[in-house]
Amino acid sequence: MMMWTALLALSACGDDGGTLGALDCDWVASDNCWKSHSDEILACAPDPELTGTFSADGTECLYSDGVRVEFDEPVVSGSTEAPTGLTVYRDDALCVRYQNGSGSGTAELELTTSSGSLVTSGTTSSFTLTCPDSSSYYTTDPLSLLQCEEGQFGLPGVVTTNSSTNFLGLELALGEEPGGADIDIVLFACSWE
Repeated sequence: MMMWTALLALSACGDDGGTLGALDCDWVASDNCWKSHSDEILACAPDPELTGTFSADGTECLYSDGVRVEFDEPVVSGSTEAPTGLTVYRDDALCVRYQNGSGSGTAELELTTSSGSLVTSGTTSSFTLTCPDSSSYYTTDPLSLLQCEEGQFGLPGVVTTNSSTNFLGLELALGEEPGGADIDIVLFACSWE
């Protein structure tokens, strides 16, 4: 049985004293840092058609195409919980460092590539996204972004895929294509032997 759990990564950024741009449907539709950061990750992420294999100690997952995923904490066989920290490498080069956490009711997501870090932080009543160039965008109504026109690239979200047997995966949810098909980047999809 597959269980799907979705978490919209609503989170906050550090205050560098700069002004915040509007985070609205116009920003979502624009050529923005989330799109370029996602494109960079997509270029080196695991092939969604492949399944990697967890190491015996659960500290990494290896793919036949040169992708290696290292976990901050070992993943226990049969786990249904997504790891909160991992690093994806393709041919030993950094693809993406993923960190997901929360505290005091705030969800946080940080994605680091060779271009820098994209950080989101917030709650259902406020949301901030900080780009690798340190520009920040903010909204007091993050749920309204879910109403942006279909086919627009969405904001970072996380989807965990697992089964009661031997499979665990994690994807970045990007939004929907026209017609409603989901757009996701697989960070890992691994099984225990």
